Amino acid sequence: EIRRAELDGAIDATPDINVVKAFTRATMGLCQGRNCQRQIAALASMRHGVPIAELPLSTPRSPARPAALAAIADDSIEDHGLFVVD
Repeated sequence: EIRRAELDGAIDATPDINVVKAFTRATMGLCQGRNCQRQIAALASMRHGVPIAELPLSTPRSPARPAALAAIADDSIEDHGLFVVD
């Protein structure tokens, strides 16, 4: 869902796919980069004159969503002094 013009601006700034990812959120869609990461690497390689093999690898991260505290808190757990806050 990222426009080519947005990608071009980020790729002009750096050949590092992780930085392009941070600037644009590219490779963070439903496929997690399986469809677009190679194309972004090819664009960065051509633009900066660096072989694809020499580009920094993208750091994979699991998708995460915010969760309400109530969804993970469990009032049935007894404290026994383990959760002392000073």
